[in-house]
Amino acid sequence: MTRYTVHATRSESGKVWVLEGCGAVGQVKRLDRAPGLMREAVAYLKNSPVEDVEIDLDIRPRSHTTGMISL
Repeated sequence: MTRYTVHATRSESGKVWVLEGCGAVGQVKRLDRAPGLMREAVAYLKNSPVEDVEIDLDIRPRSHTTGMISL
């Protein structure tokens, strides 16, 4: 079994989680659904059986910066 890390960040609207990792991207409304979704996507991209893929979620805070400010 191979473990892969997927980063989860709340969308700007706060309605979904944006998932990124190993070349795969996705979004879910509920974070508990993220591992299953990304497990299938990563398995497909790595050409591996789904049973051989395990997902670790790295939950990241959304950045609140909107750009540079001139003073």
